[in-house]
Order: sequence, then C-alpha cells, then structure tokens
Amino acid sequence: MNPELDLKTILDLHGKWCRGEAGGVCADLTGSNLIGANLGDAKLRGADLSDAKLSGADLSGAYLRGANLRGADLSDAKLSGAYLSGADLSGAYLSDANLSGANLSGADLSGAYLTGANLTDADLIGANLTGADLSGAKLRGAYLTGANLTDAYLSGADLSGAYLSDANLSGADLSGAYLSGAYLTGANLTDADLRGAKLTGANLGDAKLSGANLTDADLSGADLSGAYLSDANLSGADLIGANLGDAKLSGANLTDADLSGANLTGAYLIGTCLDPDAPLPSLTDAEILAAGLEIHGEYVYGWRTADSQHISPKTQYEPRAEPYVAPVFSVDTSTACHPGIFIASRAWLEKEYPGIPLVQCHCLRSELLHANKWRCKRLWVDKETTKEEVVHE
Repeated sequence: MNPELDLKTILDLHGKWCRGEAGGVCADLTGSNLIGANLGDAKLRGADLSDAKLSGADLSGAYLRGANLRGADLSDAKLSGAYLSGADLSGAYLSDANLSGANLSGADLSGAYLTGANLTDADLIGANLTGADLSGAKLRGAYLTGANLTDAYLSGADLSGAYLSDANLSGADLSGAYLSGAYLTGANLTDADLRGAKLTGANLGDAKLSGANLTDADLSGADLSGAYLSDANLSGADLIGANLGDAKLSGANLTDADLSGANLTGAYLIGTCLDPDAPLPSLTDAEILAAGLEIHGEYVYGWRTADSQHISPKTQYEPRAEPYVAPVFSVDTSTACHPGIFIASRAWLEKEYPGIPLVQCHCLRSELLHANKWRCKRLWVDKETTKEEVVHE
C-alpha cells in the first residue's frame, strides 16, 4: 500500500482502472493493516491484497473477482454475498469468517484456514481446496461440484445437503462430518476418513470409496448404487435401508455393520463376509440344542415367523417343496443384523413375537450360522400353526 495515499483514494483510482479510465491504478494493498475496515460492496476486482490484515473487516457484498488475497488474514471477516470467483486465497486465514452465499467458484483456497467458517449456500464450484482446513466449518447447502478437496480437513464440518458431485475428496478427513442428504454422485472419496460421519439419505451413487474408512458411519437410507467400495472399512456402519445395488464391495470390511433392509442386488461381494463362497464356522451339537433347535441327521429343525419381521417387502413363508433361498447370506458372527433367513425355537419366538403366526421349518446344518440369532442360507417350511395354536399373551 502506498503510504502517501489514503484508502479512499486507492479505491477511487482502482475504480478508474477497472473502468479503463485514464489515471487509473490497480489497487496494491499488499500487507496493509485493514483490521475492522468497512469495505462492504467495495469494487476490488484484480486488486492485490496479499498478506493484508483484514481480520474483522466488513467485505460483505464486495466484488473481488480475481483478486490476490494470498496469505491474507480474514479471520472473523464478514464476506457474506461477496464475489470472489477466481480469487487467490491460498494460505489465507479465514477462521470463523462469514462467507455465506459468497461466490468462490474457481477460487484457489489451497492450504487456506477455514476452521469454523460459515460457507452456507456458498458457490465453490470448481474451487481448489487442496489441503485446506475446514474442520467445524458450516457448508450446509454449499455448491462444491467438481471442487478439489484432496487431503482437506473437514472433521466435524456440516455439509448437510451440500452438492459435491464429481468433487475430489481423496484422502480428505471427514471424520464426524455431517453429510446427511448431501449429493456425492461420482465423487472421489478414495482413502478418505469418514469415521463416524453422518451420511443418512446421502446420494453416493457411483462414488469412489475404495480404501475409505467408514467405521461407525451412519449410511442409513443412503444411495450407494454402483459405488466403488473395494477394501473400504465399513465395520460398525449403519446401512439400514441403504441401496447397495451393483456396488463393488470386494474386500470390504462389513464386520458388525447393520445391513437390515439394505438392497444388495447385483453387488460384487467377493472377499467379504457376504461372499457366497465364504466358509461357515462349524457348530457343535451342544450349541444347536442349547438354542432349542433339533438335530435330525444333516438337518436342523426349528421355527420362524410366517412373515419376515425386519425387511421390506415382506416374505411370507408357507409350506412348499422348494426351499426359500436367501438372496445374500453373511458369515459374520458379530451381528444379528446381517442377511440370511432366520430360524429359532418355538419357545423363544412365542416370547419375542406373541400372537404372531409361526411356521415349522428346517435347514441344512452345513448352511446354518449362529450370530446372537440363528440364520441359514436355505430354509424348507414344513407346517404352519393354526389360529388356535397361536399363543397370545
């Protein structure tokens, strides 16, 4: 900043420069002390504000397209509605800044510090946020389509309803982030850290999640159709009602994940606990008999409810010659919330489901697994209870 010129003069000369008028000079505010300055609606297109001290400044509605703000301190600054398309904010300090509704499309925010910043409804389409720190930032409804967030820190950030289609989030830290209802179709989340992230109802169709850590993530009702999840860690994840149709899950860890009502039609399951060729652990006579089931040669006899209780659409089990076959079967013994056809003792069922019609059934011992509850690959139904036999409590 020229010490012989005051800020108003610099802005006036810059305005002339922007309009192509004689005597105009592009504003050079490099390293200037503008703490708490009022620059609302200022026209600073292409201005040099690198390393400027703008903490607490009011730049709401300012026009800063293509401006150089590299390394500037904009912490706690007011930038709501500001136009920063194509601006250079690399390494800038924007902690707790208000950028709600700002236009940052194509801006360079690589290595910027945006912890706790408010970017609600901001336009960040095509922006470069490589290695940026956005932990705890508010990005609800923000537009990040095609943005580069490689190795960015987004731990605890709120991205609910954000638009992240085709964004690059490879290696990003999204642990504990809120992504409910976010649009992540085609996004690259390879090796991303999503531990404990909330992704309820998120759209992750065709997203790349190979090697991602989704331990204890909430993906209930999420659309993961066609997603690439090879070698991903989904242990303890909530996948209730999730759509995993045609997803590539080879080598994924699904230990203790809740797959109740999940759609796995056409999913590639080689090398997972859902692999059709995965071996089942052997069972002792004592284990089977202790559960109130009966052993007759190679078969185990028991009971189940006539209608499935926890999946939709419901299956109605009736006596027939052909067995009922589980579309997908899990060999994971750590959870009862994995696919298979459930079987139990009559006594246990009458206690847990009083008044519900039951059917007597049997399965092959070699296709039976114990995981808190008992489930099998194939089930033959032998007889059903009559109305008079149903126990009411």
